[in-house]
Amino acid sequence: LDINCYAIGKSPSKPKGVAQFEPESKQNRLESLFDKKSNVIDISDIAKFKFDLHIDEHGIQLKPVTNEKPKLNYDSKTLRSFLNGEFCLRGGTGWWKYEFCYGKKVEQYHEERVGQRTAISLGKWKKDDHIRWLQQNPNKKPKKGKTPKQVSHFYGNGDSCDLTGKPRQVEVKLKCRFVEGQPESIALFLSEPKPCDYVLGIESPLVCQLLSTADENGLFSLPEEEKPLESL
Repeated sequence: LDINCYAIGKSPSKPKGVAQFEPESKQNRLESLFDKKSNVIDISDIAKFKFDLHIDEHGIQLKPVTNEKPKLNYDSKTLRSFLNGEFCLRGGTGWWKYEFCYGKKVEQYHEERVGQRTAISLGKWKKDDHIRWLQQNPNKKPKKGKTPKQVSHFYGNGDSCDLTGKPRQVEVKLKCRFVEGQPESIALFLSEPKPCDYVLGIESPLVCQLLSTADENGLFSLPEEEKPLESL
């Protein structure tokens, strides 16, 4: 036998007791989920882990959120090749592309066809020039006692600039960047705050493995092989 109830006149659609019971029932279900005696999760673990809370017609679910840092896969041979200026980073969009060879040069180039390449030197590496530039711009030096999130290097004495009559120069900003699912992604972008005075931003997971080795002048060295190489 089915019994159906209907509201009469201006009476509420649900009895008052039912309306009060429903939110209390949901609250009790949520509280029971975090009860110490619950088989789902011990409340003492909440401070140790993060969870996503999902509520749907099937009930309440907790899904753990991982905070593990992505492990990088550049081996010591690749890092050594980069630090020696043999493994260069290339990128950029549009007509001009950019090439950065650590400790050697920064170039802007355009390739029309295979074998046809137009290149402009934006700067060449010279350690003494870099240190002198840091002395003139102390805010560019890494802070002592901390692993930097990025470092700046100076490359000067590039090709002569028609507008200024002086050699081109560039500040290279090397920053850690890791894109999930793209462990070898590299981003290069160039700005020109002043005529022929450039800033080249480089973001790469390769840099993540080297920032901890930066010295007082922001210069990298090969990490010790026995140390785990992970992003910051």
